[in-house]
Amino acid sequence: MEKASVSPTNVTLNSVIDAQAKQSDGSARVAMVILDAMVQAKHESVAPTIVSYTSAIDCQAKCSDGDGQAAMRLLQECVAAGLQPNHMTYGCAMNAQVLVFLDPAIDNKRFA
Repeated sequence: MEKASVSPTNVTLNSVIDAQAKQSDGSARVAMVILDAMVQAKHESVAPTIVSYTSAIDCQAKCSDGDGQAAMRLLQECVAAGLQPNHMTYGCAMNAQVLVFLDPAIDNKRFA
């Protein structure tokens, strides 16, 4: 983006995060790197919004390297940052929880 003289904003970075969830080879890890950079930047133009967190949570639900527990940590993080989750945020978080239920490392007998 900078090579093209385009300054990143939270809108452009949100689009990159969202694209990770929509690609067949998308990466939750890449989404997290972008979100972490947005948080670290401490600049209002790239500050993460609820859309940023919702898109990152969606990546945790849809990407092959996604993690349902990471989705819940993101939900807690966005609330701690003073953002208000919406119906999309909660829906993505619930979808990510299916990963927790399907994870063979977790004793799912308690859900049966």
